[in-house]
Amino acid sequence: MNQFTLTAGIVERQPVRYTPAGVPVATLTLAYAGDEMEAGSLRQLRFEMPAIAIGDTALAVQRVDMGTSVVWKGFLAPKKQGSKQLDFHITAFECESMTG
Repeated sequence: MNQFTLTAGIVERQPVRYTPAGVPVATLTLAYAGDEMEAGSLRQLRFEMPAIAIGDTALAVQRVDMGTSVVWKGFLAPKKQGSKQLDFHITAFECESMTG
């Protein structure tokens, strides 16, 4: 099963674009900073990753304040067919701070 959850903030957000069928698409860059336990040792992690939201989720993501810690849920998929690079496809999220 391909399920991915990440607590991170938005550090970059492109304007919503629309597919030829009129479906909204939001492209984001998420940033994570935290400590994780691995093999009995604490490991400091800092990274950014690309994310995409489609449909109503794309419109809702636009109201999330930049930098707010958000629990993002979704799945990982290749950027395009045959690619080894992955995008995080957001299907749901939970946060306290939203504008609008």
